[in-house]
Amino acid sequence: MISASDERQLSQEGRNWGGGHGVFTYFLLEGLKGSADYTQDGKVTLGELIPFLSEEVRRATKNSQSPTVAGKFDPALTIGK
Repeated sequence: MISASDERQLSQEGRNWGGGHGVFTYFLLEGLKGSADYTQDGKVTLGELIPFLSEEVRRATKNSQSPTVAGKFDPALTIGK
Protein backbone atom coordinates (compact mmCIF):
# COMPACT_ATOMS: atom_id res chain seq x y z
CA MET A 1 0.00 0.00 0.00
CA ILE A 2 1.21 3.49 -0.81
CA SER A 3 -0.62 6.39 0.81
CA ALA A 4 -0.41 10.11 0.13
CA SER A 5 0.58 11.08 3.68
CA ASP A 6 1.00 9.71 7.16
CA GLU A 7 -1.82 9.70 9.71
CA ARG A 8 -0.78 13.05 11.24
CA GLN A 9 -0.70 15.00 7.95
CA LEU A 10 -3.23 16.53 5.61
CA SER A 11 -2.91 15.71 1.90
CA GLN A 12 -2.54 18.87 -0.13
CA GLU A 13 -4.20 19.68 -3.43
CA GLY A 14 -4.36 22.67 -5.71
CA ARG A 15 -4.33 24.04 -9.24
CA ASN A 16 -0.53 24.05 -9.35
CA TRP A 17 -0.54 20.23 -9.42
CA GLY A 18 -2.11 19.31 -12.71
CA GLY A 19 -4.99 21.75 -12.55
CA GLY A 20 -6.46 20.56 -9.25
CA HIS A 21 -5.03 17.17 -8.36
CA GLY A 22 -3.58 16.36 -5.00
CA VAL A 23 0.20 16.67 -4.92
CA PHE A 24 0.53 12.90 -4.43
CA THR A 25 -1.73 12.08 -7.39
CA TYR A 26 0.06 14.58 -9.59
CA PHE A 27 3.48 13.05 -8.95
CA LEU A 28 2.10 9.50 -9.11
CA LEU A 29 0.80 10.17 -12.63
CA GLU A 30 4.03 11.94 -13.65
CA GLY A 31 6.09 9.08 -12.28
CA LEU A 32 4.05 6.46 -14.14
CA LYS A 33 4.46 8.45 -17.36
CA GLY A 34 8.24 8.12 -17.06
CA SER A 35 9.55 10.81 -14.73
CA ALA A 36 10.40 8.11 -12.15
CA ASP A 37 12.47 6.09 -14.65
CA TYR A 38 15.80 6.74 -12.91
CA THR A 39 17.58 4.01 -14.89
CA GLN A 40 16.24 5.39 -18.19
CA ASP A 41 15.44 1.90 -19.46
CA GLY A 42 11.92 2.76 -20.64
CA LYS A 43 10.24 1.13 -17.62
CA VAL A 44 9.06 2.47 -14.27
CA THR A 45 9.38 -0.03 -11.43
CA LEU A 46 7.98 0.15 -7.93
CA GLY A 47 11.57 0.49 -6.73
CA GLU A 48 11.86 3.69 -8.78
CA LEU A 49 8.37 5.06 -8.22
CA ILE A 50 8.39 4.95 -4.43
CA PRO A 51 11.52 7.09 -3.89
CA PHE A 52 10.39 9.43 -6.71
CA LEU A 53 7.05 9.99 -4.95
CA SER A 54 8.71 10.52 -1.59
CA GLU A 55 11.24 13.02 -2.91
CA GLU A 56 8.88 15.01 -5.12
CA VAL A 57 5.94 15.21 -2.69
CA ARG A 58 8.19 16.24 0.19
CA ARG A 59 9.95 18.82 -1.99
CA ALA A 60 6.68 20.27 -3.33
CA THR A 61 5.13 20.53 0.14
CA LYS A 62 8.28 21.69 1.98
CA ASN A 63 8.26 18.43 3.98
CA SER A 64 4.71 18.88 5.30
CA GLN A 65 3.44 15.79 3.44
CA SER A 66 5.25 12.46 3.31
CA PRO A 67 3.94 9.47 1.34
CA THR A 68 4.06 6.19 3.27
CA VAL A 69 4.53 2.59 2.16
CA ALA A 70 3.31 -0.54 3.94
CA GLY A 71 3.44 -4.23 3.10
CA LYS A 72 5.69 -6.35 0.96
CA PHE A 73 6.29 -5.62 -2.69
CA ASP A 74 8.66 -6.56 -5.48
CA PRO A 75 10.76 -3.45 -6.26
CA ALA A 76 11.50 -4.85 -9.73
CA LEU A 77 7.81 -4.96 -10.69
CA THR A 78 7.27 -2.78 -13.78
CA ILE A 79 4.18 -0.59 -13.45
CA GLY A 80 4.70 2.17 -16.03
CA LYS A 81 6.52 3.20 -19.20
